[in-house]
Amino acid sequence: MKVERKKDIKFLVLFIIVIVIAFIYLSQASLAKYRKQTEGNLEGTVAHWNIKLNGEDIHREMTNIITPVINESNYTKTGVVAPGTTGYFNLAIDATDVDVDFTYTISFESLNSLEDIKVTSYEINNDGITHNVTDTVTGDIVHNTTTTNIKCNFEWYDGVDNIMDNHDDTETAKNNTTADIKVIINFVQKQD
Repeated sequence: MKVERKKDIKFLVLFIIVIVIAFIYLSQASLAKYRKQTEGNLEGTVAHWNIKLNGEDIHREMTNIITPVINESNYTKTGVVAPGTTGYFNLAIDATDVDVDFTYTISFESLNSLEDIKVTSYEINNDGITHNVTDTVTGDIVHNTTTTNIKCNFEWYDGVDNIMDNHDDTETAKNNTTADIKVIINFVQKQD
C-alpha cells in the first residue's frame, strides 16, 4: 500500500508539473499576442527654406554688390555722394520656394567712418507709402510669396545734429574712395 501510495503521489506530482508547464506554455503563447511589437514609418515632407535675396540664395555667401541709385544734384558730380546727397537701393526678397511664413529684420551699419550716411526710410512693393527707419526694418512674408521689393532710401545727413562735422566730412573724403553701408538681413521662421 505504501508503494502504491508513493506511486500515486509521484503520478500526481508529475501530473501537476505537466499541467503547470502546459499552462505556462499556453498562457505565454496567448500573452505574446498582446506583447507583439510592430513598426511603422511617419513620412512628411520637409518644408523648403529657399529664400533668395536679389536673385541669390541666402545659404551661400552673397557675391553681388547692392548698387545704389544716387539722385542727381545740381551741385554734385553724377554718381558720387557728398554731404546732402540722397539715393536709394532695392532689396528683392523672393519667397516663391519657401513653404513657411517668416519675418525679416534689416539693419544697416555705416562703414568707412561715414556715420552720417543713413538709411532714412523705405517703401514696400512701390505701394507709395514711405515708412521712416528708426533702427531696423521689420516685416512678415507669407510662404510661397513672389518677390517682395523693399526700396531703401538713404542720405548723407548734414543737419545741425549730425554726427560728423565739416572737418570729419573732409577727412573721410580724403581717406576713402567709397561710401559703404553694410546691410544685415535676418530671416526667422514664424511659429505659433
